[in-house]
Amino acid sequence: MEITGSMICQPDLVVPVPLHRRREKERGYNQSSLIAHHTARVLGKKCLPLLKKTTDTISQATLSRRERFENIRGVFSCSETPLLGTTVLLIDDIYSTGSTLNEAAKALCRSGAEVHGAVIAYNPLIK
Repeated sequence: MEITGSMICQPDLVVPVPLHRRREKERGYNQSSLIAHHTARVLGKKCLPLLKKTTDTISQATLSRRERFENIRGVFSCSETPLLGTTVLLIDDIYSTGSTLNEAAKALCRSGAEVHGAVIAYNPLIK
């Protein structure tokens, strides 16, 4: 099967989903950032930390589907504006309900970016 360019995201840059600064300090790294930097290197693009998690939320892992959407609503801001005409590949580590990726994408879209998301893992077991 031949894949045409129209079927593949051709990003201008790669952006990781951020952790809150307290959580990243505790953990010592952000796995989404590590994945994003590697992805950008493979694609020959820049990886930029354009998003900031402005609220220190509780871990999504312990929450129901509905609680996850409420917990993460409005917690991301974009440091770069405007991003008009910029195609961004937004990277997260795991997709369960899509709430984190959706909220992060909203912040980038408000700055004018076209956003495509990618994750490494999927957890379909969230009720």
